Amino acid sequence: MMARVLYLDCFSGASGDMLIGALLDAGLPFDLLRGALGSLAIDDECAVSVERVSRSGVGAAQFIVTETAADAGSHRHRHLPGITKLVDRSALSVDAKARANRLFRRLAETEASIHQMPVEKVHLHEVGALDSIVDIVGGVFGLEWFGAERIVASPLNVGSGTVVCEHGTWPREELYFALRPHSMNLGEVDLGDFIAYRPQTVVNNPQGSFQLF
Repeated sequence: MMARVLYLDCFSGASGDMLIGALLDAGLPFDLLRGALGSLAIDDECAVSVERVSRSGVGAAQFIVTETAADAGSHRHRHLPGITKLVDRSALSVDAKARANRLFRRLAETEASIHQMPVEKVHLHEVGALDSIVDIVGGVFGLEWFGAERIVASPLNVGSGTVVCEHGTWPREELYFALRPHSMNLGEVDLGDFIAYRPQTVVNNPQGSFQLF
């Protein structure tokens, strides 16, 4: 009997909604996913849906989380204990609950180390936002549903660029890759000029309208 293996081709990065969309395209029933997420008892705060979209001529499922609460868009922040309670009272399996809680704790420990404070007191900003909770719990549920013996992922593409988030401006590789084809230097940097404090003169794309570093 052949083993069932899930392979994630992360050629353009990875995110929670991208993962769930891929799982839906691979056969995960949306009604089961919605039921599992509904057991988090956050129906009064958000709704989930799926749409068929086309990206560069390729059809795909787009997983969408829409906040419905009166303060939608205000990015309510939760502490780790609050997120753990949401997960523990859900209808996920015992293994799935444990896996989701480990993921949230790992993220909380990382943020706590940055802010130099106890894990239980740290505010989970982007990760503690409603859509992130749905993405992580939904991803855990979906991966378990397939019953794969192995999950394999390609290397994640990384790059440069920035995005504005709760803590200011941080690197964002998606922006870099979106801008690179339109730049004069296609993202290339002459290290010799850089070290010598000389202007960058690399021109790989004469049609480009800006330099990208």
